[in-house]
Amino acid sequence: MKNMAGISTAIADVTDNGAAPTQNGTYDGSSAIYSLLSPFYIRILPITDEWGSGYRIWCGSSATQYGISSPGSDDFLVASFGRDKSQEGFTFHPSLPQAGLFSVIARSDFDKDLIMWNGSWIRSPRAGTESGS
Repeated sequence: MKNMAGISTAIADVTDNGAAPTQNGTYDGSSAIYSLLSPFYIRILPITDEWGSGYRIWCGSSATQYGISSPGSDDFLVASFGRDKSQEGFTFHPSLPQAGLFSVIARSDFDKDLIMWNGSWIRSPRAGTESGS
């Protein structure tokens, strides 16, 4: 979760200049977003989560995952697909922003996606619970 917060902060710093960078899904060290963010906005841009899966970043009009509709040019999502490495069927509801927070009770809770939208958690363990990425 700390890595994702760092990634989100770096993207938010770029959006202060007008728009989020172009990115649609996974990235690697040769991706344009990597070169843009590292090392100026973030010293080392993490590529994989704690389970060895690539982080996903969607920016601008491609940030329509998880029920986000009509994203603006400065909107962005950062996600980890969790221990099971597959995208969860979670849908964000703006009228219930806390609905995506969960308690870590069973091992299966580590399969849930971790998601930040514009630097805020919309899918993560509730404060005070254990987490994995």
